[in-house]
Amino acid sequence: MTVTVVSSATKEVKIGFDQPFCMIGERINPTGRKALAAEMKAGDYARVESDALAQVAAGAHMLDISGQSLASVGRMNPQIRFGEDLMSRVSYVMMHPGSEQEMSRVVRQTLTELVTQVCQETDSNVEDILDCAFVGNPIMHHLLLGLSPVELGAAPFALATDSAITMPAHELNLGLNRGARCYVLPCIAGHVGADCAAVVLSEAPYLRKEMTLLVDIG
Repeated sequence: MTVTVVSSATKEVKIGFDQPFCMIGERINPTGRKALAAEMKAGDYARVESDALAQVAAGAHMLDISGQSLASVGRMNPQIRFGEDLMSRVSYVMMHPGSEQEMSRVVRQTLTELVTQVCQETDSNVEDILDCAFVGNPIMHHLLLGLSPVELGAAPFALATDSAITMPAHELNLGLNRGARCYVLPCIAGHVGADCAAVVLSEAPYLRKEMTLLVDIG
């Protein structure tokens, strides 16, 4: 069985399925939290325990370095005013050339608001976010990146790009740390998006001997 060894100048930690539980991350960190620092110095770890339990109960979407779920928030898709479904939004862009820029703006604005909300719920600072990852259907993917989705409106449903993208997060105007990076998973085909790629990546059906069916409802 694989064991990962993480070491520093003074300590070595083994991580694996048969090893004791190990949490690595910055969530429970006294830096910048004077009350927590004072409590830990006095040997009082009640707040540490409370923070750890809150992380487990919080939900999903905002993760610390250990993969621990910290918070989950949601919002109605702001693009609904441009069309009730994906294809009607593509039709809107076809009938209103250049409107994809406004659609991109409202998507990014909503993401910025969601980031602020999860940071508030987890007592975090937006400036501390150095990496973010995005997945979505091909049309949402294109609009987030400021790409025209028009070609997805008719056969052969060509993607503007089918590659994974790494870019400075400030190019998306998300209000994160100036040095933050943004990762956008690749779309697989015309209407098989980065959300499907994310499911395959997380569920890893290709590693299982049995047949596996992944269903996207909605």
